[in-house]
Amino acid sequence: MNYNLFTGLSKNPFTTDERFTNVNFGYPYRVSVEETIELPGGSKTDDLPKNMILQTPDKNIIISRNIVKTGNILQVQLDFLQLVTLVPADLYPGLKEFYRKMTDMLSQDIVIKVVK
Repeated sequence: MNYNLFTGLSKNPFTTDERFTNVNFGYPYRVSVEETIELPGGSKTDDLPKNMILQTPDKNIIISRNIVKTGNILQVQLDFLQLVTLVPADLYPGLKEFYRKMTDMLSQDIVIKVVK
C-alpha cells in the first residue's frame, strides 16, 4: 500500500548532477497529511516502515513519518516543513541528496496480507 498519495512529494524534482542557478522555492511551506485506514478483517502487515525524521543540517527542511497499527487500524502521519525559500547553487548537491533520501523514505510501501 502506498501511503504517500496526498503530499505532492512522490518524485525528486532535483535529478541533474549540477546546477548553475539558485533554487527559488518562492515561499516557505508546510504539508501535513494524516491518514486513518481500516484494514480488512484477518489481514496482517509485514514490518511497518520505521518512524523517522529527516532534516537538513540547518533544520530548514524537515520531514517526519509516523506509522502506528492498533488492531486493524493503521494510522499514518506525514509532516513536511520547508522554511528555506532560496538555496544557492553551490548548496544544490546537499538539497538534491536530501530530496533523494526523502523520496526514498516516502516510497517505502506497507505490505498488507489477507490471511484466510
